[in-house]
Amino acid sequence: MYKVKQIKGLTYLAPPGWRGVLCAFTTRLGGVSQGPFATLNLGRSCGDDGAAVDENWRLVLGGLGLEGLPRAAAWQVHGTKVARIEDIPGDYHLYRDTDALITDRRGIVLSTLYADCVPLVFYDPRNKAIGMAHAGWRGTRAHIGPVTLAAMEQAFGTRPEDCLVGIGPSIGPCCYSVGPEVGDEFAPLGAVQSREGKLFVDLPRANQLLLLQEGVRPENIQLAGICTSCRQDLFFSHRGSGGITGRMASIMVLL
Repeated sequence: MYKVKQIKGLTYLAPPGWRGVLCAFTTRLGGVSQGPFATLNLGRSCGDDGAAVDENWRLVLGGLGLEGLPRAAAWQVHGTKVARIEDIPGDYHLYRDTDALITDRRGIVLSTLYADCVPLVFYDPRNKAIGMAHAGWRGTRAHIGPVTLAAMEQAFGTRPEDCLVGIGPSIGPCCYSVGPEVGDEFAPLGAVQSREGKLFVDLPRANQLLLLQEGVRPENIQLAGICTSCRQDLFFSHRGSGGITGRMASIMVLL
């Protein structure tokens, strides 16, 4: 089970037992944004006031003790492009058309955004490397998790059997209803449920199954098991809010 942690007014979740890396999935609590973005919105392109988003990031990085570290962020497009981060041009760099980030450099903060899509995080304790990916249904269908793992293998020698994987909070099969065209994409994985004449996709489970097929050990995959749509008191949910809402961040740094 993931642990809900609180520090300096910041509430976040983290996979338990990981050493040598800081990993955090933020919640919507503890920021300064207003209205549908209340309160800890970290997305700059969803309609919130830019100054509020900047302050929210300051609160998050300060709460986690990451002030002053360079940060790499992904401009997510539901694709499979992976960016290897070696040096940051300045204090902050946004990697466009990118849905996954990997690095073996200590002290570089990686971040992706989520509000129902599945945030994936990868830690290779043997080769001291980390990665993260944004997996909506399109990214999951395109195997963004295995693609990220393969990029880490090529860049750092990561072996799937050594890798720890965190599957963060996301919309669950309780709430993620889809049409038959999407359901057909995930039926071969056994990640589709049928209830009351509707189809529901289990995106966290789909990503777990894809990574198991790559050789990640079952005991090394940790699922948050929390639905962002059910828990809108704690998380932003794009589906649950009708599309007007903020974003949480998945954050990692190799210590």
